[in-house]
Amino acid sequence: MTERMETPSRARVWFVALSLGLLPLGAGAWIYLKPPPATSERTGQAAARPVRIDTARSEAIPLVAEYRGELTTEAADLSAEGTGRVLLVHKQLGDAVKKGEVLAVIDASETRRLLAEAEAQAASCDAVQKSNHARVEAARVEAERAANLAKLKAASEQEVLALEAQVKVLEAEGSAGVATCSAALSRVQLVRTQLAKSQLVAPFDGLVAERFLDPGASVSPGTPVLRIVRGGKLRVRFRASEQHLGRLKQGLTISVSTIASADKKLVGTIERIGAEVSRVDRSVAIEGVLAEESPSLKPGMYAVVRVELGRLDNATTVPSSARLSIAELSVCTRTVSANRRNSAVRPERTELSGLGMANSTLKVRVASLATLEI
Repeated sequence: MTERMETPSRARVWFVALSLGLLPLGAGAWIYLKPPPATSERTGQAAARPVRIDTARSEAIPLVAEYRGELTTEAADLSAEGTGRVLLVHKQLGDAVKKGEVLAVIDASETRRLLAEAEAQAASCDAVQKSNHARVEAARVEAERAANLAKLKAASEQEVLALEAQVKVLEAEGSAGVATCSAALSRVQLVRTQLAKSQLVAPFDGLVAERFLDPGASVSPGTPVLRIVRGGKLRVRFRASEQHLGRLKQGLTISVSTIASADKKLVGTIERIGAEVSRVDRSVAIEGVLAEESPSLKPGMYAVVRVELGRLDNATTVPSSARLSIAELSVCTRTVSANRRNSAVRPERTELSGLGMANSTLKVRVASLATLEI
């Protein structure tokens, strides 16, 4: 009787154990076979929005290279040529100047004193030179007279040699005097030049970029007083990779923009290309000139230079309205797969061969019907 009661109990235990073992397998199969939830059902994600599928087109795309450069123009630092004080400065910061206009005046009293001293030294040297010349001529006459007397046996050979030696000594002293006088005259000319430059004159038409000193300031030779920049069309300097040298040439159109010009693009042309490639960064110096003046631009500004190096033919393009964000890519992939069972989604990046550049547009192609631009 006891054995009969134990048999049904064992059967129930095995049945319960088998049921518990199959339960995880059934749950896993249900999760695996269940269709993926919609985006709106996921926690923290937005609902999928409609995606526009548009036909891709084949067209030519310009290949534009972008460089960092700087606006520049001719500049001149007007400096004092002598020692003294600034008497007058006629121009302020930003004032326009004309070529030949007197911009500042330096007190030349010290320079005039130096000039008088140099002229006196030169005059003294000239007098000494004349005296030496007279002494040489007298010594020559005396030596010739002694030589004639020696022929008549009226003077000894030693007297003749002594007089000839004296002539040579006087001639050497005269040569040294000539060198001394030349140095004195050069000093006079230098001081006169400094005196003439006590007035600082504009070398070209332009604007005052910097005013370093005010009236009353002490100056010495080389002390800057004003900095002038040439007016007119600005130039732009930048460096380009040696990979682009085959496409860059004089006369090529460039587009220049700065922070000050905002969205406005200024047109210019390339005028000069450097003769050497830098061994440091493998680049070459390029200089261009803007086609027109702009009051908002100043020399020294950083500039972005764009140059069209050519065109990429037969490039695949799509309307911007067909683009998706990176966050929506997985949703788009799932939706397209649900609607087009035979379609495939794959990313591709287009390389611009020979230019060392890659376009920054990542494209997702859905089969061969359309292209989604990200």
